[in-house]
Amino acid sequence: MVVDAALRLPFFSMVDASDLLPHGWCSDVERCVDEASMETVLRGGEPGSLEPVGTEISYRLIDGEAVATRLPWLRSLYEDPFLRLAETVSGRLLEVDTSLRSAVNINILPAHGGGYEWHCDTNPVTGVLFLTSHPDGQGGALELTGPGGHVWRIQPLEGYLAFFDARKSPHRVTSASTPRISAPMNFYLQGEGRIRPKGLDDRLYR
Repeated sequence: MVVDAALRLPFFSMVDASDLLPHGWCSDVERCVDEASMETVLRGGEPGSLEPVGTEISYRLIDGEAVATRLPWLRSLYEDPFLRLAETVSGRLLEVDTSLRSAVNINILPAHGGGYEWHCDTNPVTGVLFLTSHPDGQGGALELTGPGGHVWRIQPLEGYLAFFDARKSPHRVTSASTPRISAPMNFYLQGEGRIRPKGLDDRLYR
């Protein structure tokens, strides 16, 4: 999948990470979703959102503390080798998020729900591990806005890991016909520390 040049982001790359996932990972994730996910609502106009005031999008979330406890293999992959892959793709020296809660989460978007809101990232490198596949025509696409308002659509492939810098590119996830599960993760430049808008974590983890 060649999308780097077309997207006109600082970088965008899809990496097949399926060989790095442990045997039985899918069952582990399903169990964690059943036992540890919490309902949350994204509201337009709140910190980090580009949606209009009055917009409400419901989804389920597993925070980084639950990921570290229930899916330790995912936390280990995040710390290395995913960190090394992110450095290779971005060409930058990176470090993981110092906040366990926000470092690597799992988002569960319900079938025929509102997807995930329009927003821009605050961290210089975002990784998203797709845990379900959503072929073209079935929704669940990652949409990124480029120059002139053109929107590129990336369909999730189970076991693939997307890396990108979308601090200046509004993006969202479209509504899917089946539940969509992914693991977004934050990476920061070495020595620069963690940057998060005031109120963002309170909004996501209330």
